[in-house]
Amino acid sequence: VINSGSILIKDSEIVLHSDSGGTSGALQSSGSGALIEAENVKITSDNSNYTIGLYGASGGTIQGKDVTINLISGDGIFAYDSGTLINLQGNTTIHANNGAALSIDDDAQVIGTGKMDLLGYIETSAGALVDLQMTAGSKFVGSANPFGLNGGTINLAMTGSQWDMNSTSYVNNLVLNNSTVNIS
Repeated sequence: VINSGSILIKDSEIVLHSDSGGTSGALQSSGSGALIEAENVKITSDNSNYTIGLYGASGGTIQGKDVTINLISGDGIFAYDSGTLINLQGNTTIHANNGAALSIDDDAQVIGTGKMDLLGYIETSAGALVDLQMTAGSKFVGSANPFGLNGGTINLAMTGSQWDMNSTSYVNNLVLNNSTVNIS
């Protein structure tokens, strides 16, 4: 979806078939006023080529409720540019087996509230924001800004949740309420 366009995708499954050497993305919102509403959507990839589940750019917005992303290789969510917003609600699963669960750059924002199951690292740079309110039963396996602080912000508030940190991590705010961080 570009510029002022909008689309509602509900109760659907998207399978990414990336050709060798190419990149494919499932849902892309790009440009001011562009809006994707995804509810009860499952995104998967069927091969090891680089893929992106949700892609926001140039001020686009994605509203996700009960979204599942399971990629063999690539980034679960990639967003960049000022005004770009990805808002996750409900049950969110992002398994980026060989990439970033969330890769957020250049003043883009990812905000999420609900039960989350995240596999892969979270990275921000250049004014980007990741703000997650992880509710009971949430799990994060991965690291936060494993490459160091690059001008972005990561805020994690975890209630009844678990973070299995598998690499050096940098967060701006970490709130643990009846939650566990396992460092390996």
